Amino acid sequence: MLANTSTGSGGNIYGSGGGRLAPDREKLGMTRVEEHVDLMIDGEYGTGGRPLVKIPPNPYLEIDLIDPTDPILFQGELQKYKPGFNGVFIDRWVQVTRKAIRYFANKPGSALAAGKPLMAFPIIAIKSIEKLEADL
Repeated sequence: MLANTSTGSGGNIYGSGGGRLAPDREKLGMTRVEEHVDLMIDGEYGTGGRPLVKIPPNPYLEIDLIDPTDPILFQGELQKYKPGFNGVFIDRWVQVTRKAIRYFANKPGSALAAGKPLMAFPIIAIKSIEKLEADL
C-alpha cells in the first residue's frame, strides 16, 4: 500500500523546500558572510604563472592610408590578372602617395571625395620592388 508522505508546509518529506536535505539556515541561526578581495597582479606576470609576453606596437596603425591631403606622386591604370578557365585581365586604378599605395576599382572611384580604395598599404611595408616584363 502506498502512502502520501507530503507535509502541509509545501516542502518535501525532509521539511524544507526545493529538494534540499539540509535544514534552513534561519532555523540554525546561521548568517552568510561575504568577503570581497581586490587582487592586483604586477604587470610582469601573465596568467598561470607564465611571464607576460609584451607585444610590440604596430607602426602601421598610426599611418592614415586614405589621407586626402597626401599628395599623389603617381597614378595610372593597372591590369590585374584574374585566374580561371579563360584567364582575363581586370583594369584597376592605382595611386602612389608619400604614405601609401591605393588600389581602386576604377578611375572615377578614385576621384570621389568619399571614394575608399579596395586596398591600401603603407609604403614603409614594401621590402622590394622589381620590374617585370612578360609577353602574354
